[in-house]
Amino acid sequence: MIETILRLAEDNLTYVEALVSDIEDSQMAQQPGGLVNHPAWTLGHLVVSQDFALQLLEAPSAADPSWVRLFGSGGTPTDDRLNFPAKTELLTALRMEHDKVANAFRENFERRASATNPFAPLVPRFPTIGDLVMHLMTTHEASHLGQLSAWRRAQGMPAVSVVPKSAVEIKPDTPLVASGEKEVAEPVKAAAATKATTKPATTAPAPVAEEREVTIAPEAPIVVTD
Repeated sequence: MIETILRLAEDNLTYVEALVSDIEDSQMAQQPGGLVNHPAWTLGHLVVSQDFALQLLEAPSAADPSWVRLFGSGGTPTDDRLNFPAKTELLTALRMEHDKVANAFRENFERRASATNPFAPLVPRFPTIGDLVMHLMTTHEASHLGQLSAWRRAQGMPAVSVVPKSAVEIKPDTPLVASGEKEVAEPVKAAAATKATTKPATTAPAPVAEEREVTIAPEAPIVVTD
């Protein structure tokens, strides 16, 4: 499980780097269409969130305390670019936090996993430190990457994919089949041809049920079962 979580976290980092790769530094605090969480705030928020995971794993904090105040939950990001660090600084900090969390996760996760989550508001969703750390490393980060993707669309920027083009092979008149599964294409194609040339069997029409009036006694209770 540990390696699976680390692989998902690494995939998140790869995706975020792709999402911001063609965004100019001057655009990083723009809020198109009322989308408040712009790239500069999102990257900083992911940095301090990873740092929180680091502390939960009993590793030394690596984040600047001023970043915790600027990028913590509950604040409202502004569109003033001067209020936020440069894009390169944000990405460098995020990569560093990912590396530190990965190391701490390997070393301390099993020992810390069953401890009670100290952040009371999230205890109902994530009762243990293990639950919360895995959330911070995977689903929390992924949700903010979805916001980055929506921000790109609002800016009129193209979609981003981290799936290599070679992973999907497309041929004319052939169902879309992922690379390595080409053997599926021919049976599917043959089945489609057979269906097209086969005459449907003639069946007798289904009998029409006789209409009858149904009476419900006023005293009859209505029972709802789970």
